[in-house]
Amino acid sequence: MRNGVRLACDVGSVRIGIARSDPGGLMAVPLQAVPADERAVAAVAALVSEYEAIEVLVGLPLSLDGSE
Repeated sequence: MRNGVRLACDVGSVRIGIARSDPGGLMAVPLQAVPADERAVAAVAALVSEYEAIEVLVGLPLSLDGSE
């Protein structure tokens, strides 16, 4: 696995939670939540640039019962 920061997005209907990994990819820590609106892509892109992320992972949003 390449060294470098990765961002992960937990997509919800109201907000998107963003976490970042350490460069070794061993630990992730929460960064912030951004509103899930028309500005979300720009907000995530700004974080990619700020943290020089090499990958962005997006979780599949599921209901509590596991359905999509």
